[in-house]
Amino acid sequence: MINELISLDKKVELQKNDTASKHDFNTYDAFRIFDIDGVGSVAAQDLKYGLSDIGVFVSMEDILLFVNRFDRD
Repeated sequence: MINELISLDKKVELQKNDTASKHDFNTYDAFRIFDIDGVGSVAAQDLKYGLSDIGVFVSMEDILLFVNRFDRD
């Protein structure tokens, strides 16, 4: 199971780097999709709404796993 998580983490990192290197990608605009209230931070619920707005439907459990993995506070 740990090998699967490591493999998945590597794939996510590669995809993130690929997306960020595209000439038409703007991280500020991407962040604004999820910063619904415009407060400069993104809550788990904001991620859920933002993802569903772009057609990605994820369980709240998966959202919380993501937040716990990447939250720097």
